[in-house]
Amino acid sequence: MGLLVAEGLTRTFGWAPTVYRLRAAEEKSAYRFSSNPVLGYLLKANYRDDDDPDLQNSFPRTNAHGFRDRERTLAKPAGVKRILMVGDSVVVGHGIRDLNDTISRKLEVILSPHQVEVINLAVGGYCTASEVELLATRGLSYSPDLVIILFTENDYLDRNTLMCLASSERPRWAEALFVHSHLFRRLALTTELFEFREATEYESFVQRHRNSIERNNVVGALERLVALSRSKGFAVLIAVWPSFVDGEIADRHTLADQPDVLFVELVSKDYGLPCIRLSPWFRQDQLRRGGDPEALYTIGDGMHPSPLGAEIGARAIAAILESEPRFIFGR
Repeated sequence: MGLLVAEGLTRTFGWAPTVYRLRAAEEKSAYRFSSNPVLGYLLKANYRDDDDPDLQNSFPRTNAHGFRDRERTLAKPAGVKRILMVGDSVVVGHGIRDLNDTISRKLEVILSPHQVEVINLAVGGYCTASEVELLATRGLSYSPDLVIILFTENDYLDRNTLMCLASSERPRWAEALFVHSHLFRRLALTTELFEFREATEYESFVQRHRNSIERNNVVGALERLVALSRSKGFAVLIAVWPSFVDGEIADRHTLADQPDVLFVELVSKDYGLPCIRLSPWFRQDQLRRGGDPEALYTIGDGMHPSPLGAEIGARAIAAILESEPRFIFGR
């Protein structure tokens, strides 16, 4: 009874994070499967859904290169500096309809007097290993001067979070027949009966993806990022996105013996990468505005930015870049 009550309360108050299953097989989905197991999936190029996008699995549009960004040329315009903003759904802008309300577009507007382009190179649910793989396979074509990794709590997972093992609800008798009847199993896997074939193929696909991501993916990914930075001549900045829950603006995953140090800060320091927290800018803004940070700065889930959250995040990054010209303006 206690477990049932706890389950009911958790569902009623939304204490558990929402899990989104990748639905790349659906025509309406903005995502497509990738043959690269480290990536697993990508956004479709030239995707359009102006009618009723859910802003999670579908968006109003993507550009010709398959990113939620305005149209770009691969060749860098003369006299322009380029920033690639790499990340997951926080950068993509889950829950935000207007492209101009995403972090990357707001940062580009702020930096426009400096002739800087900020390219959104993000895919929802990616961990750090997939983000760096996307940079290596797709992002370097843009000739970046600076790569910003917007680091979130999801980055610590050694898989992409949209790649969850989930199947459609089906009758218990069908599940039992699938296990015990060879004839039923044959029919189910050669037809669309109860979506058994799709689920089996999908779970195999998910397993290949998970096997391709090494454990402690953040460590390996940042090591690779350093090597790419040195060989291709771009600067790197790790910007840590905070959590907005329980009335707090918090940075998660600190070290057990050093509670003031984040794990990603330690790894970044080991590899000589600058790593900054965005939380101080949000705390300063909250002191001025008042109110609940989750309601102010997110779409209500404690993580994904609202237009205001994207604005504060963009201002924070711009302030950091302008105070440290070595990142881009001095290059």
